[in-house]
Amino acid sequence: MNEKTPIAFNDALPAVGARHGEILEALESLYERAGNIHYGEDVTQLEHALQCASLAYQANASDALIVAALLHDIGHLVGPSDWREENQHDNIGASLLEPFFDDAVCQPIRLHAHAKRYLCAIEPGYYDALSEASRHSLQHQGGVMTAEECNHFEASEHFKASIALRRWDDTGKCEQLSGWTFSDFMPFVTKVLNR
Repeated sequence: MNEKTPIAFNDALPAVGARHGEILEALESLYERAGNIHYGEDVTQLEHALQCASLAYQANASDALIVAALLHDIGHLVGPSDWREENQHDNIGASLLEPFFDDAVCQPIRLHAHAKRYLCAIEPGYYDALSEASRHSLQHQGGVMTAEECNHFEASEHFKASIALRRWDDTGKCEQLSGWTFSDFMPFVTKVLNR
């Protein structure tokens, strides 16, 4: 798939009220069609998703957080290219998934760029360890948090989950394969789909 022809936001997933099977099929299809996109990293979107989800699984994360790790960059796969260029993928992804998943999945996705901004502010050496693409996108995501922003972020309900997701996001960019397939994570997705 050409990076200049992303999947339209409204065509990415089925309508609200779709059966679980339809949602699972649509998620798999989306990553099959657009998961080969690179976004300035050494891995594809699909491989990055699989590596992040496998890291969450290895950390004994909740089912919801494993799914958040799997789908956290889904916003890179949909919508016009100017959305992706402006690095709105965190909000785009959360908005796309909110009809199907609760806040335990969607809010860490929405906040994972904020977590990067926070860690740049409070952790010495964090910024320097970021990939070049992550350092570049930081400027479009609001830059390093101020002390006031850090205090507000620390008080948010999904603070710890978003920090964990951010750590896996930073780590899951290796060129070697994760050994997982997208289908391997469908049981986790099924468990946390809205009933």
